[in-house]
Amino acid sequence: MSITHKAYTIGLMLTIFVGPAFSQNLARYSDEFNGNELGAEWQLFNPKMADIKLEGGQLKITPLMRIAWFNGRVGPALFKRVRGDFSLTTRIKVRRASDELIPTAPFYQLAGLIARNPDSDNTVEEDWVLTVVGDQGGYWTNETKDTRKNLSRYHGRNTGRLHADADIRLCRVGQRFGMYIREIGEQNWILESLFDRTSHPMPEELQVGPVAYANTNDFDVVGIFEWIRFEAVDSIADCLTNNESDI
Repeated sequence: MSITHKAYTIGLMLTIFVGPAFSQNLARYSDEFNGNELGAEWQLFNPKMADIKLEGGQLKITPLMRIAWFNGRVGPALFKRVRGDFSLTTRIKVRRASDELIPTAPFYQLAGLIARNPDSDNTVEEDWVLTVVGDQGGYWTNETKDTRKNLSRYHGRNTGRLHADADIRLCRVGQRFGMYIREIGEQNWILESLFDRTSHPMPEELQVGPVAYANTNDFDVVGIFEWIRFEAVDSIADCLTNNESDI
């Protein structure tokens, strides 16, 4: 089944310029989700596929149908336009929509962060990387994907996780994209995947933000994002650094 997807913009599209002179500006576009509605700079992508709302100081994305970010398929997302190198971190809890006290049910129900080539809308060839947490077929994991020309390569280890709550980070330095995870309350980051896009380069400006999806007819998942924080980076080593507010 093919699904037509369109991007919708709320207000003015925001382009964030990154680098030493713009480090403070980049951090300003972080979001603690403390208001009653999303800021005007967020771009809703496929909003009819999910219930997207702010509630209790959290962003909640609840898929309303079977959908996945996989190969040429796409799902719901929130984007900001980001130019250049960046680090994007979120604290996420992936739970059942029917009972938010319980981790997400099987199968293939996940939520996390994505960085997407905006030209995908024009070429009809999906081009993105993502890192998500949730169920990948009977176990909870940190799944990462690198999608080029509608072909996804994915990685999701069974490490014996007891839930789908974590801090996750997507970090870009040139054409290298690092995917990191740590347990909530921990300080040290674990590198889950490092995608080198030199042979299939991403453009300077990307669509970046949270996603959620459920590749099952028994969809019952909500991605609960406590906050999303942007930081400037100059090297892959910077991807491992912490601000006090992130711990």
